[in-house]
Amino acid sequence: MKSLNDSLSIAEIRDILHKSAKDLGEPGHDVLTGYGLLNVFKAVQAVIDPSILLLPDDSNY
Repeated sequence: MKSLNDSLSIAEIRDILHKSAKDLGEPGHDVLTGYGLLNVFKAVQAVIDPSILLLPDDSNY
């Protein structure tokens, strides 16, 4: 992510990772699954095009 946008802060990277994760279990952050399954592809896409995070998660895991 930093190689695509060197100006990203730690907080911005964390936010992208949280928002791009596939939610598992209870909606939102929870004790058992945290923010869910990391979606690296979507996180990298979000660095290039942040609007990707506004789309509904339609992935089927």
